[in-house]
Amino acid sequence: MTKQHVERIETGPYHDLPDCSEARKAADGVIQIDSLIMEGRELEATRLFRELTGKTWDEVIDSIRGWRDLKRAEKLARFGWCPKNMSKPDQSEVLSHPMHDRLLDG
Repeated sequence: MTKQHVERIETGPYHDLPDCSEARKAADGVIQIDSLIMEGRELEATRLFRELTGKTWDEVIDSIRGWRDLKRAEKLARFGWCPKNMSKPDQSEVLSHPMHDRLLDG
């Protein structure tokens, strides 16, 4: 987390993101949560994460747990930002998944 903080100071908060509002909003959220976590204010970080994302308390607690160990891309994904160059699962992978339900998943 400290490495990410130094990288953000040196290259800016949006250094590896496209110039779009969704990416910037996710990066701003990550910065806010990182700051609170670095200050040891996990409860406030949890509350803020819920306010920013609108997720359930269970989802928020799971998202904040282990925040210090997450890479930047994982943190951005928890705010809903996923770069287009990340591969989506192949349709054959989805269909062969043991929990795939033909009626629910199509």
